[in-house]
Amino acid sequence: MTPRSLFTAVVALAQLVCPLAAHAAGQYEYMRAVPRLTVSPPVPPAPSAGNGETAPAPAPTPAPAPAPKTISPRWSVEQVNFEGVRVGSTATQQVRLHNDGNETADFRQLSGLTAAFTADASACASVTGGGSCVVSVTFAPSAAGSFTATNIAPSAGQPVNRLALSGQGLTVAAELSTHALDFGNQTVGTSSAVKTGLLTNTGNTALTLGALTVTGPFEASTSCPTTLPAGANCLVNVVFKPTAAGAASGSVKLTSEAGTQTLALSGFGAIPLTAALSSSWSSVDAPTGSFPATAMGSSSSLMTFVVPSGNVGALSIGATLSGSSDFRLVSAQKIHVYSAGGSPTYEGLSCGATVSATNVANCLAESVSSTSAQLALTVQFTPTSIGSKSATLSVTHNGTNASPLVLGLTGTGQGVATAELSTATLAFGSTTLVGSTATASVRLTNNGAAALSLTGAPSLTGNAAFTLAPGSTSCGSSLPIGGYCDTVVSFTPTGTATVTGTLSFATSVGTKTVALNGAGLLPLTTLLLHFDSSVADVYLHSASLNSNVTFNTTSAWNTGAAQFNGSSSRLGYTGTADFTFGTGDFTLEAWVNPSSYTAGTYGRTILDFRPDGVNGVYPTMLVEKSSGRLLAFTNDTTVATGATPVPLNTWSHVAWSRNNGVSRLYLNGTLTASFNDSYNYGNPGSVKVGTNAFYAPVPSTGWHGSIDEVRVTKGTGRYPGNFSMPTAPFAQ
Repeated sequence: MTPRSLFTAVVALAQLVCPLAAHAAGQYEYMRAVPRLTVSPPVPPAPSAGNGETAPAPAPTPAPAPAPKTISPRWSVEQVNFEGVRVGSTATQQVRLHNDGNETADFRQLSGLTAAFTADASACASVTGGGSCVVSVTFAPSAAGSFTATNIAPSAGQPVNRLALSGQGLTVAAELSTHALDFGNQTVGTSSAVKTGLLTNTGNTALTLGALTVTGPFEASTSCPTTLPAGANCLVNVVFKPTAAGAASGSVKLTSEAGTQTLALSGFGAIPLTAALSSSWSSVDAPTGSFPATAMGSSSSLMTFVVPSGNVGALSIGATLSGSSDFRLVSAQKIHVYSAGGSPTYEGLSCGATVSATNVANCLAESVSSTSAQLALTVQFTPTSIGSKSATLSVTHNGTNASPLVLGLTGTGQGVATAELSTATLAFGSTTLVGSTATASVRLTNNGAAALSLTGAPSLTGNAAFTLAPGSTSCGSSLPIGGYCDTVVSFTPTGTATVTGTLSFATSVGTKTVALNGAGLLPLTTLLLHFDSSVADVYLHSASLNSNVTFNTTSAWNTGAAQFNGSSSRLGYTGTADFTFGTGDFTLEAWVNPSSYTAGTYGRTILDFRPDGVNGVYPTMLVEKSSGRLLAFTNDTTVATGATPVPLNTWSHVAWSRNNGVSRLYLNGTLTASFNDSYNYGNPGSVKVGTNAFYAPVPSTGWHGSIDEVRVTKGTGRYPGNFSMPTAPFAQ
């Protein structure tokens, strides 16, 4: 046993035996007070060097060396495939980049990228050991085909692996097998055989096709699907349907992702043989080509004249149209009949010259190989003035009979009627009260050079607020040159919304229309006094001034009226905005029964909007003191005086109505005075009834007699013209 193990055993035995012995003898507490024997382990002898000397102590064990610092980038995947991406478009995928080393690294710099690929490694500026970041890789092909980048890695560290990228650039492209279709000659009014163009998808991806459009006397269809696979093709079918003689052109356009594919179309409308025989030459003495009378500015139907085969042979020709410029040469054609009863064929002039309005230029060497050929010349008459017109069509040739062949042309230009309206729009505005009627007139005039036919009475469409009353039009079945007729439109609005309509005149030169519009107006009644044993206002304005006003039952309707004594009777109502008229429309009206006129400087007051003791721009309606005529007074001036006295001891209706800057005074519904009224009426604070604003110093200016049914309306002049007097108390 070694000294150290012997020492350890002795200490353990002492710790076990001593407490047990002390406890058995009842001495445990005593022994706790006795110092313990501390036993130190024996020191082992120093090792010998073998020569009697002590050997030196062994050297301490060195600490382990730190691990080397490493940066090891590793891609989470080694291959990214973008498959198909359209040229001009981009696609992006994300790849995770790990740092398998133990040193923080900056992986933002990547090598190995090619032009079609870019990478955003901005999130990889500081990647700790064991960490990772995300790199966004974008593919943007510049052309069709395959693209790769096979050796992509960060510039920092020793990569564990490298990233390979691949992608396919896609393009859409289309090609037509031809860009022009010529149908040659086709009889007017018939359809040609189908001609086709082949559309091929020459790109490397599916092609989306759009609309097919066609212009000119052609029809087109297609067998193409909405989406045409790469390398596939389809047909564009075209038919020529000439509607007139002569050269025709047009196009077919088919839109697609690859742009618009265009087919230029051409053909020649040939004149049917039966139409060509409408007139012909048989000798120098040719028949006359007589066109029907044609309205000035319009064109006649086409007339075709044929030089028959008996006069042709092998032919060199020229054609000239002289005389009135209202005749024009439309086309020149050759007609061939190769066998009896066979179908004719048609050819344009092969010299390549165009047909002008007056000649077939430079075509004097036109050869016809078939002796059955005929020459067809088509002419049209378009008169520019009234009267008879004439021209000569001459054909020079190298035939055996006389040259030139001459054909006389005649036609008559007729005058043209016109239909002119006095207005294109009839606007009633918003000045007509709901339930009332306004009228306006429209005049139709014929300023042309011929009678104008009306194929029906004027008619209305649109909102029912517009009507034509019986007898509202003087338009009959025709209008002579210079004649006119008037039509009156009535407008009776039922609401305040704007409504529209149309007035139509059906004539021989087309339908002429007038647009109608208007809106109803709801008047704002701001004061309504019935005086049925009370001074109460229906609209609750308080009677701030009320003294010595009595009531009787001798009113206009035997329901009560206010009685004023001409001196001490006072009545006024407080109001602000309700009685401030500004420059707008308004109506003041009442039933009055004067007992006398004589009073004060001017006369007896009916309604006065002036503040107490103040002259200014406020309306005042009164009866003149000597003549009893109705007066309008403002700004300390009489601005209008009625023509007829208000009768004494009789009920009369009086009114002051301003409409669109004109004020009118009415006595029993008849205009008695008017004036241009541009006054800006101010805020009076109150209105006085039968009481003058200067009643304190001049009490005799008040009304003497009875007043009933007082109504003040703000915002509209109820009476723009004479009217029927009310037949009942004013409604609320």
